[in-house]
Amino acid sequence: MAQVTPLEVDEVYDEEDNFLQEQTVKSSTNCCCSINTVLVAMTSLIILFCVLVLSAVWVSAFSVQVEELSNTVRQEHFDNMYSATTDYLKTMLIMTESVKSQLYTGFDFKNQTLIADHTFRLYKMERKNLGDWAHAMFVGSSMGDAFGISSYKNNPMYMNITYGQNQLYWLCLNWQKLDYCKKNSTTPTMTLAPFKNIQILYNAAASNPGGFAFSPSFIDSTHPSLVLFGCVSSFTQGYIPPGKTFSNYVSVLFGSAEITSFLVEASSSIPGSVTFIIERNTTYLLSTDNPAKATVKFTNGTSIRYTVNNYGGKVSEIGTEVANQLGSKFDSLPCNNYTTLIVKGTYTSVKRLCTSEGIDWVFVLSVPQWNYIGSMLIAIIGAIVASVIIIFLGIIIAVFFSFKIVKPFKNLIAAFQNVSNMELDDLKLYKTLFSEVKTLQTHFVGMVDKIKLYRQFIPPHLLSKLDDNEDIVQESASQISVKKEEPKSFAHSNSETKVDMSSRSITTPTTNSKLDVKKQLSAKNMFSLHLEKKPISVIGVCMQGINRWFVDLAPEVSVDLLGGLYDQIMQISKPSNGQAWKFENETLLITFNASTNQNAHELKSIQTAYTLSTKLKDYTKVKLLKNNAFADQQELTVDFSTKIAIATQECLCGNIGTKQAMSFSIQGSIQQNIEMLLETAIRLDISILFASELKSKVDTKYQFRYIETKQLLADNVFTVPDRYKQSNIFKEDSLYELGLCNQVNMDEWMYELEEKEKKDKWKFYNQACEYYFDKEYDTALERIDEYLKNSANSTDLAAHNLRSVIMDLQGNANFKLKSVK
Repeated sequence: MAQVTPLEVDEVYDEEDNFLQEQTVKSSTNCCCSINTVLVAMTSLIILFCVLVLSAVWVSAFSVQVEELSNTVRQEHFDNMYSATTDYLKTMLIMTESVKSQLYTGFDFKNQTLIADHTFRLYKMERKNLGDWAHAMFVGSSMGDAFGISSYKNNPMYMNITYGQNQLYWLCLNWQKLDYCKKNSTTPTMTLAPFKNIQILYNAAASNPGGFAFSPSFIDSTHPSLVLFGCVSSFTQGYIPPGKTFSNYVSVLFGSAEITSFLVEASSSIPGSVTFIIERNTTYLLSTDNPAKATVKFTNGTSIRYTVNNYGGKVSEIGTEVANQLGSKFDSLPCNNYTTLIVKGTYTSVKRLCTSEGIDWVFVLSVPQWNYIGSMLIAIIGAIVASVIIIFLGIIIAVFFSFKIVKPFKNLIAAFQNVSNMELDDLKLYKTLFSEVKTLQTHFVGMVDKIKLYRQFIPPHLLSKLDDNEDIVQESASQISVKKEEPKSFAHSNSETKVDMSSRSITTPTTNSKLDVKKQLSAKNMFSLHLEKKPISVIGVCMQGINRWFVDLAPEVSVDLLGGLYDQIMQISKPSNGQAWKFENETLLITFNASTNQNAHELKSIQTAYTLSTKLKDYTKVKLLKNNAFADQQELTVDFSTKIAIATQECLCGNIGTKQAMSFSIQGSIQQNIEMLLETAIRLDISILFASELKSKVDTKYQFRYIETKQLLADNVFTVPDRYKQSNIFKEDSLYELGLCNQVNMDEWMYELEEKEKKDKWKFYNQACEYYFDKEYDTALERIDEYLKNSANSTDLAAHNLRSVIMDLQGNANFKLKSVK
């Protein structure tokens, strides 16, 4: 099909710029970023950020405090243990000094009774005030002998130690009530092997003549499973044997069990802690916080001292690592210094105690790190769990409120979608508390009301497209690639994209065939200025009697009645894609293949006309007669009738005007031809009249008969014939009346005979036409007379008109014959 007005693609895109921009907006909405997602993500991120910030603040603020508090608590526990032990040592010194002070006046080492009485009274005082701390109190000489009181199985015993000889022990009777030790007999209660460790005490006394000294720890046969150490103080008065530094000494023996009680007390308040004391010079364990396992093992008459290497358990684990870090004899730790080590997941406090009396011990307190950071970790875990719960609840709340917030917007989106599909009725808008949404809804309702008003004036062919939800822009934009330029225009800036209208092809990346190009241009042309020459079919529905409606009825009543007729006509023509063109002079024109391309538009127009004729007759009988408007004027319904004319020919179809204001137009002589056909139909009272171009379409599908031959305007006439006196603008054309459909409905087989009779109604009439065309006028006249003899056909104006034509031709033929004779 050739275009009358060539169109460049640049011009098409310039005209459709707004539609392409709308398509861009439409496609841009196909993303995952929605208001719901943004609100939920934003709320979740804010909650997460707040939780992280608050957690970071309190963790950073409290972690330092917790660490300091942990160090303080650990230091406090360590100091309690350390202080208890040092106080214990001081008590030993005081007790030793007390024994020594009792012996200054008139002291005679050979007076064993004096020594026994003094040491016994001091022992009772110690038992009364301190408990059974002291294991022995005695006075020794520089020659290795010693006399005093010893505790055995919680009872005092008088002891007599002679250097190199067995130890002799007598049980003190009734010692709670007496101020002296009353021996149970002259015979020793217990005799033990010589006291070999007396030399240790002697060496301690010799190390500080006239002063105090602590001996190294040792094991005695009287207490083979107990570690002992003594506090000694020597005398420099009296006779001092040659080679000696003192005359006599006082010694108080203590055991490690008392110190163990201090360690147990310190560690019992600290879960998982380990406490022990090491004698640095010998590396022996003096005491641990495990009273169930002593620091000495007595097996087969032999006592074995434990060190950190062989004691086992956590003591060995911690002690060995401490020794590795500070040296085997802890030489790297200065005297009376404190340090904290991290050993195998523990905080290990270590302090070396050095005194002038000869004490050199290492105190170790190991506490699991969990004890101090555990609370912080639990708090952090609890905070994380609480944060997760808060975030989860926050997300739920955010989702809930986001849906509440977005719900009216989604409702509006759905309403906008309905409006875009031109579904303007039954739009339901949800109530909302947001004033902005209320304002938007108010404007939306106003917009819809205006669209409803504008819709009434949208051309039918465009309205049909909108009602069918055909997205013209999407179809064209998805198949035609356009180079993107500035938003002001798609056209005139792209000189590379051209259209060859003569060949009807477009050079684009996505065009596959000329058929696609035509489809694209057809969609574009619907919204652009253009004219296209194409065959169309037009139905003219002449509604006789409407003039009297306008004269005798109120305008609003006429409008209501016409609305009913229009509804009937549109309901029938819409399935066949018929478009109402214009209404004037009591005639409504319905076009096919004018605004949109249609296949078999000629047959569709015939079928539509046939249905219209039947339905409008029923409408006249049922609706109009029952309408209250005709209650007092029944003649208005009697005078009302419809006549239908059908024609098909080539015309120029398209939009004319300006880009801002265009209207669909059909340029050609088809409207005048329809008027001439209707004039014949009215004159001869024919329901449906069509021109000869449609005869081939109804040849087998419908009954039809020849009416007359008439001068119609040619296809290339676009003006009113009276303006230009030309003889070549007319053409002779045969006109035919459309009768019954040749197809019999399956549910009407019982009426087949009656239908056949109706279809044979024009039998003699058609035979007359055949003789008429063969110029056998006499026979044709006989057949038409036979047709008119039937009372049902006696008023057939078309038959009478044909009879008159035949008679005129017969008369002319006879006249010519006589003239020849």
